[in-house]
Amino acid sequence: MEKPVAIVGLGALGSVFAALLARAGTPVIGVCRGQEHREAVEAGGLLLREGEQESRLRFPVVPELPGGESLALVIVLVKSFDTETAAKSLAGRVDSHTPVLTLQNGLGNAEALAAHLSPDQILAGTTTFGALREAPGIVQITGRGECEIGAWRPAGERYLPQVKELFMRAGVECRLTAQTAATLWKKLAINAAINPLTALLHVRNGALLELEELNPIVGMVVEEVMGLHTVDPISGDFSLGCSGDWIDRGQKVHPVKSIAIAGNLFELFRRVIGVGEDLRFFGAVGAPSLLINELLISGN
Repeated sequence: MEKPVAIVGLGALGSVFAALLARAGTPVIGVCRGQEHREAVEAGGLLLREGEQESRLRFPVVPELPGGESLALVIVLVKSFDTETAAKSLAGRVDSHTPVLTLQNGLGNAEALAAHLSPDQILAGTTTFGALREAPGIVQITGRGECEIGAWRPAGERYLPQVKELFMRAGVECRLTAQTAATLWKKLAINAAINPLTALLHVRNGALLELEELNPIVGMVVEEVMGLHTVDPISGDFSLGCSGDWIDRGQKVHPVKSIAIAGNLFELFRRVIGVGEDLRFFGAVGAPSLLINELLISGN
């Protein structure tokens, strides 16, 4: 009998992947802490909508993954702030030979999983699928995409072919990469362009492609993030000169110049604790002020 795939986090994307795998005949276990959605799927199955097509898929849904279950794969799709909790829950329930794949947005998810599981079993990647959970028990594919996945450690590369096969069988295009960190960073750059624009313009992600006048802006934002001065494209380490204002207790004290800041781009985005309302454009690229809680600064 084929081993099941566990989907940890039945939000919009998690529900889509669970439905696609189940529709292809792969045994699926859904892990969903949201009671309303869980009970709806338990009672009537998960309704998957894509255009005019509808499929109703039935599979077991639980609030916590049971221990001792022999699994082919675990896919983690909880929100990033829940990754630590999910990782602790998986520890002791998933053996060290079961691949655990994160397809989450954001940074630090693979590290959080590796801290509680074996780093050699962690896979990480991105997906460009669009999904919307319309109501409890109902999910819609809003855009077909693909997945790009890689191993967090070289020892995990042995799991990649079987994971790709599972996805391809489910109709999900899947590419393998040896540059896992760069893949995550590239998705970050795309999100850095798309998310602020959709919020400011009050439109869906897909609508940006329909507004041709925005294409240059989206492209420039992605290029700016990807090409940040002296950023190592693999590690994310950076160092650059800058100028600005010295602020003490919320008040500008004096200007500063000829200083340098250094750090890691992955950590920089994780350390954002505030976003200003002062959107300013620099040429065709706009950005608000960001409050970073910790950053290395040097100079007089």
